[in-house]
Amino acid sequence: MRSDAAIAPRRGEGDTLSIEIERGDRGYQVVTIEELIKVERPIPEDIDSFERVVVRWFNRSKGYGFVSVLDENGQEIDNDDDVFLHIATMRRAGIEAVEEGQSLRARIDKGPKGAIVSEVYAG
Repeated sequence: MRSDAAIAPRRGEGDTLSIEIERGDRGYQVVTIEELIKVERPIPEDIDSFERVVVRWFNRSKGYGFVSVLDENGQEIDNDDDVFLHIATMRRAGIEAVEEGQSLRARIDKGPKGAIVSEVYAG
């Protein structure tokens, strides 16, 4: 990976980049990223069916982490069943990063190894 790749703008699913390209010895290459047009993501119609969760931990380099379900008072439900959160699920919602302790809304489904976040919303 090139050293300047980390400073490129982050884009979510459906976002559009406006770029300048040049043809080089190895084919076309991006020379400049001119504009990032982010897609406005509406609040899901069934947001009330989403669980309130809090990020327990998330490792961006590994691309996953875990959240805990909150009760109606915003307290973590005391159980050992943390819910798996994958970075691809976050990116579909336009979320590029989360921090420990951050509150989210999530649809939780049963995965092959336990509970997983299948849809997430940052609001």
